[in-house]
Amino acid sequence: MENEKFRPASFNCEKPIYRNFHSNHWKYWIFDIEIFTYFWDAWKGEIDKMEIINIKYKSEYLKEYFTLCNLEWGEPVNDNDMEEYLAMKEEKALNGDKFISILGLVENNCLLGFIALFKYEDGQDRNLTPWYASMYVKKEYRGNGYSKILNNAILKKAKELGYDKLYLKTDLENYYEKFGAKYLHDLNNGEKLYCIDCKIGTNNDKESE
Repeated sequence: MENEKFRPASFNCEKPIYRNFHSNHWKYWIFDIEIFTYFWDAWKGEIDKMEIINIKYKSEYLKEYFTLCNLEWGEPVNDNDMEEYLAMKEEKALNGDKFISILGLVENNCLLGFIALFKYEDGQDRNLTPWYASMYVKKEYRGNGYSKILNNAILKKAKELGYDKLYLKTDLENYYEKFGAKYLHDLNNGEKLYCIDCKIGTNNDKESE
C-alpha cells in the first residue's frame, strides 16, 4: 500500500516515523528526523542513561534508601513518625562513622536499587571490617542483572578505598555464593557469616537478579 505510515510504540510524535512509497517498482524508505535524533542520542548515551552514583550525599535518594531498608529489614515505623525517623537516619549516615559509602543504581532520576559499605555491623565483632550491606533491587526491576552491577560497583569502591575483602551476614541460602562469597560460620542470630574477596568477586560472571 502506498504511503503507508508506521509508528513504532516507543516513539510519540505527530509526524510519521517512516514513509514507504513505490517508484518504478522500487521501494524506498526514508527516515524522519525524529528517529535519527532518537538513535543518535541513544548512541551518545543521553537516553535511558543508567549509572552508579554515591547517594550518601543526595537527600532525595538517601531518604528512599532508608525507607526501603526499613520496609525490608527494619522494625515498622508509624507513618506519623516516619519523617523524624528518616531525619535521624540521614543525620547518622552523614555524621556518624558507620556508613562508608551508599551506592545507588539510577536511571532517568529513578532509583532502581542500592548497596552499601559499612565500617561495622551492629552487634558484630568490630575487628571485622568493612561490611557488604543492604543489597536491594526494587521488585519491578528484578531479573535484569542489576544486583550483579551493584555487587561489582561496591567491590570496586572497596578496592579503591584499599580494602581487599568484605564481610557479609545473611539468612539467604545459596545466593551470595554466586558473587564469590565464602561461608565462614553461623552467627548467634541464625544468620550466616561470609567473606568476599574483592578481586574474586568482581571477576564472577554469573548472572543475577
